[in-house]
Amino acid sequence: MALIFEQEVEEALTELPMAKIMSQRKNRPLLCVSYFEPVAEQRNQKQDLSRFYNLYYYKKADLDQIVADNLRTHRQNTDTINQLIEKEVEDFVTWVHAKEPYRFGNIIGKSREMQRILELVARIAQTDISVIIDGESGTGKELIARAIHEHSRRAQNPFVVVNCGAIPEGLLESELFGHVRGAFTGATVNRKGLFEVANHGTIFLDEIGETSLTMQVKLLRFLQEGEIKPVGSTQTLHVDVRLLAATNRNLEKMVEEGTFRQDLYYRLNVIRLTIPPLSERPEDILPIAEFFIKKYAARIHKTVLGLDESARQVLTGYTWPGNVRELENAIERAVALASGPYLTREDFPAAMGNGHVAAVPQDGVKALSLK
Repeated sequence: MALIFEQEVEEALTELPMAKIMSQRKNRPLLCVSYFEPVAEQRNQKQDLSRFYNLYYYKKADLDQIVADNLRTHRQNTDTINQLIEKEVEDFVTWVHAKEPYRFGNIIGKSREMQRILELVARIAQTDISVIIDGESGTGKELIARAIHEHSRRAQNPFVVVNCGAIPEGLLESELFGHVRGAFTGATVNRKGLFEVANHGTIFLDEIGETSLTMQVKLLRFLQEGEIKPVGSTQTLHVDVRLLAATNRNLEKMVEEGTFRQDLYYRLNVIRLTIPPLSERPEDILPIAEFFIKKYAARIHKTVLGLDESARQVLTGYTWPGNVRELENAIERAVALASGPYLTREDFPAAMGNGHVAAVPQDGVKALSLK
C-alpha cells in the first residue's frame, strides 16, 4: 500500500492517526511519498519518522532517483543474461552441427549416455550452479569439470584442481583457505589458499568424499556465504568462485552412515553428472582410441594413422576396468611400439586379446625398457 502527499510528510503524518492506521494494517509495510517541495532552507533538514515501524517515506525526487537506478541495474542485468543465453545457445548449436558431434572439447562421447551428459554440460556451463560429478576412477571426471569451466563466463580465469584425497587432513585446510603468519609452526609468512587463487574462476575438488566432517563444515560455509577464513586469522575473505566436485564414492550411503554432511550434499548436488564406466559404453572405445592415437602420434612425431581390424577387435573385446585412463595408457604404449602406419593386435599386451586384465604400465611409455 502507498500514500501520496501533496504537503510535507511530517506535517501530514501529525494530522493523520498513523498509529491507528499501522495497527489496523498489523504493521504491514507502508510506503509514503511526498510531492511537496520544501523551501531551500528546509531541504537539508532530516525527517525523523523512525517511530513508525515498517513505514517508508521518500521525497518524489528521491523516489525518481531510486527508480532510475533500479531501471539502469535491471537493464544491465538483462543485457548480461541475454549475453549468457546467446553464448549458451551458440555453444549448443555449434556442438550439434559439428563434424564430430560426439566430441565436446577433449571429451569423446558417441554413446547415448555420454551424448546426454555432453548436452547437459553445454547447457549448464554458463551458469554458476554447483555440480557434483561421480563415476568410477578413470572415467574422465576432471575432463568434464574442465569442459564446464572452459565454456563458462569464467573461462579466462583460473581453473584450480585439488585432489582432496591426496592432501593430509592436517594440511588440507591451509591448502584450501590459506594461513596467516604464525598460525602454526613453520608458517613464517602469509599464504593464499587455493580458493583465493581461484577467485573469479573455478575450483574443482576431486575426491570430496575423502574430506572430514570438520572440513565439510567449512566448505558448507563457503557455499552458503561465499566466504572463507584463513587458518589463524580472525578475518573472513569473500571470494567469487564456482565449485565443482567429484567422487567415486557413494555419497548417499555416506550421508546415511553419518560420514558426509547431508546439508553439504544437498548444496553440492544441484546438478549431478554420473559418468558411466567404459564397459557400459563400448561404442565410445574406438572414437576415444582414435583421439589418443592422433594425440600421441603428434607428440612423439610418429606416423600412426589408426587401427587395423585386429586392433579394433582387441580394444572392443576388452572390459577396460581402468576406464578411459587405462585406454589412454594402452594407446600411448602402442603408438610408441608401433612399427607401421596402423596399430595391430601385436602392439597391445597379449592379455588384452584374451579379455583378461592387462598389465599396461600406468605411466605409459615411461615404463618401457630396452633390457
